[in-house]
Amino acid sequence: MKQIEALLLLKQNNILNNIVIEGEVFEFPDKYRSILKKDKKNKEQIIINLIFKSSFIAGCISFDSKISFINCVFENVAIFHGAIFEKEVIFENCTFKSVSEFSSTYFLKKTSFIDCKFLEFLSFSTAQFDEELTFKKNHLNKGTDLLGNLNKPIKVLFKKETFIEDNIGNLGINI
Repeated sequence: MKQIEALLLLKQNNILNNIVIEGEVFEFPDKYRSILKKDKKNKEQIIINLIFKSSFIAGCISFDSKISFINCVFENVAIFHGAIFEKEVIFENCTFKSVSEFSSTYFLKKTSFIDCKFLEFLSFSTAQFDEELTFKKNHLNKGTDLLGNLNKPIKVLFKKETFIEDNIGNLGINI
């Protein structure tokens, strides 16, 4: 599947299953659109068993519906730098084969990273979690800054309860 087709599918469908996306998914917002904008209330975006062969870059995008990435593979960079997740977001059983970045990202509702594999560094630098964060059973081959820099201004901000358990790898890298 090519980039244009992938963007159309991601924007128009609530459930995507068993698709391989060959082209890059790359979009920064303009004043009329964003990558996964949903107009209908209480809709959920479910992305299952997708393989992103090239870069997934969603910089400064606002996701206005609940979104779940389940059993997805990001073969190249996955960048959500400056994104705003307005509703619940779930990453479950996903594999990130390259650098993953959630720095300067706002998670306004419940957020879960469960049983994911991060083969390269996972960045959360200056991210903010306004509601509950569950981060469990993840494998971090090159670590993350999720719990790093706690005594510095560039730390991750947790406003509510966090559940961080049974992870493998360094969660406290200082940058």
